[in-house]
Amino acid sequence: MTDINTLSKSQLNELTREQLLEIVLSLKEQQPAEEKERKKKKKQGKKDFDITKYPKRLVALRIAYIGFNYQGFASQLNCDNTVEAKILKALVQVKLIADTNPSPYSRCGRTDSGVSALGQVIALELRTSTDDQKPLDYVKMVNGVLPDDIRVLSWSFVDDHFDARFDCLYRTYKYFFVREQLNIDAMRQAGQNFVGSHDFRNFCKINPAQVVSFLRKMLDVKIVRSDGQPDGDDPMAVFEIVICGYSFLWHQIRCMVAVLFLVGKELESPDVVKDLLDVENNPRKPQSTMASEFPLLLHDCVFENVKWISPKSSVEAIHELETHFYNAWKLYLIKAQLVKNMLLNAKETLIDTKASLVTITALKQENPNVIIQRGPKYIKLMDRKTGKSVEEKKAKLNK
Repeated sequence: MTDINTLSKSQLNELTREQLLEIVLSLKEQQPAEEKERKKKKKQGKKDFDITKYPKRLVALRIAYIGFNYQGFASQLNCDNTVEAKILKALVQVKLIADTNPSPYSRCGRTDSGVSALGQVIALELRTSTDDQKPLDYVKMVNGVLPDDIRVLSWSFVDDHFDARFDCLYRTYKYFFVREQLNIDAMRQAGQNFVGSHDFRNFCKINPAQVVSFLRKMLDVKIVRSDGQPDGDDPMAVFEIVICGYSFLWHQIRCMVAVLFLVGKELESPDVVKDLLDVENNPRKPQSTMASEFPLLLHDCVFENVKWISPKSSVEAIHELETHFYNAWKLYLIKAQLVKNMLLNAKETLIDTKASLVTITALKQENPNVIIQRGPKYIKLMDRKTGKSVEEKKAKLNK
């Protein structure tokens, strides 16, 4: 093949169409190889980012997340589908930490699988700016690579001895529910029995190997409509149980809420809370189920002398956060309306109620001994079988 670099202009003019086409195709084939070699040399000449050459400081991050699609907040072995794992991966990606096992590291709470948060807090050493007058924008940096259902809201430099768990003054949880036919006043009465210092061993998942004391102090328990309006009588109104305390036991909120729902259904008296908190007379937890995890929200974690830096000075950052949460709300609203439409129109596809009753009556006449299942009879909490007491579980561990 003719070498085009050795040909003059007059010689090129003498080439046939086929010869020129051959030269063009040859050059086209050479381009990818040359481009690849050029990128390789450029990459070899580029130095790797060395995070150890930058200053570090202990930073607290305030985080919001919709936990429906995650296996809880805290990282787990053999599972990377946790909120914490996603956050640490994002911090590595933007080169704020060297790896996903930072030390020191602390978290304010360990929310269960499916639970969400608006005010979760973690603390760890992050790379900082070399210019104190121009701090890094942690909110923008990290949110740019996080999944859509996790967001950093603000951050703060903290003291070297700061611990997100033990330095938290108090935490507030919210549990959302639809009113239906629940007796809200009875639930409020029962909720007030939680306020103060109590032994909550009958309102948690007992793990005597890790828990030294089951004594916890609740600062406030209230039940309000989520839209801020008076209670009214709308059975479809959304309410929230707001529980504020210094600290909580494993599954404590969901166990408390489950009992409040039994009181709301008028299956239990508000005084059942007092009975369950009386661990001297009732040292064993009655068998019961917890409330669902999805309506639970870690609403806020409060600290002293932590000055949160939020993107208030950046119109772009504020708009990004607002747009992000608006779009999430819109998506869930549409899903809820879709299911509501099915609910309102379901009667058109169900078997006619009268026809169903006639069938049952005919069945009873044909066989008087037939039993029509209407669900199990409710057994009061204080009449149910109980699990082992804390002391019995500890004794078993010590064997």
